[in-house]
Amino acid sequence: MAITRILKKLSKDISNLAKCYGYKYAFYNLVWWLNFYVRTPLTLNLTTWAQDHITKWLDKFLEKNYPEKIAEVKLPNQSEPVSDYKIWIFWGQGESSMPPLVKICYERWKQNHPDNVILVTFDNLSQYIDLPDALLQKVKDGKQTWASFSDIVRTTLLAKHGGLWSDATVFAPRPLPIEKLKSMPFYAANYKNNLTNRSVRFWTSYKWNINAWFMGSGYKNQKIFNWVSDVMTRVAVDFKLWPHYVFVDYVINYMLRNCESFRNDVEAIDIHNPYRNRLSEIMGQPYDEKTYNEMLDKELIFKLSFRADWPTEVDGKVTYYGKFLKGEL
Repeated sequence: MAITRILKKLSKDISNLAKCYGYKYAFYNLVWWLNFYVRTPLTLNLTTWAQDHITKWLDKFLEKNYPEKIAEVKLPNQSEPVSDYKIWIFWGQGESSMPPLVKICYERWKQNHPDNVILVTFDNLSQYIDLPDALLQKVKDGKQTWASFSDIVRTTLLAKHGGLWSDATVFAPRPLPIEKLKSMPFYAANYKNNLTNRSVRFWTSYKWNINAWFMGSGYKNQKIFNWVSDVMTRVAVDFKLWPHYVFVDYVINYMLRNCESFRNDVEAIDIHNPYRNRLSEIMGQPYDEKTYNEMLDKELIFKLSFRADWPTEVDGKVTYYGKFLKGEL
């Protein structure tokens, strides 16, 4: 049964966390994950409690292991505008291995922004950034997941080159306002989360609702990306186990809480994404042109998942996913 597989994997993951970081940290994560899988009227309260303790533990972890990085948080920003604004997309194994959903998203990016899009793969990565051999070997050996590795890749690319990062599963039906985005020192997909008592608390659901799966800057050498990239790279090399599956969200949250200039950049964002998850929510439903056009009037991008098992038809009617696969969205 699925629940048995989940519990077995969770038990293994929590045990590994305890061995690497201690039982207290592992316990906080256990509370969070149990409530992630089993939603009750106490889920928001319990995951908030767990997340707050995870945050405090990780703060102490950084301060103990990387005091020189903590000192850098208050240093002034020394960024410079980019002249060539690129849209960075990463698929480690290359275009030929893309699942259909990812391939369609990528093709639409190329169609809308043919001069801006760059596909980064594990093989061509060294053309754009330098990462430690020890980290690259961990990825090859399966000791660093593609997901956590891509978190390092995105922030390192943005630190060196600026531009815009998009997860490979982000669908942008229409061209983006590149000149507007280029003028912004920081941008990330954002909008206030609507929480219920059964919602799970994430770092992206506190005061600042920004998402690392779609973010960028019209400037290179931005302190936020330099700092986050360096911290994550060093943790990946120095420790056997990645401390949290969305560690990138924690590190960005640390900067939000401790760096006033970055906080000001985030609070100045005036492009918002209220429907960023809406298409994913209705992908398996019968297509309705009026509903879809109303979404397009209010949203630039949609976060999808290549692991979702949406139907292409319901009761003989084509779904949004069916339209998507035909290239008709």
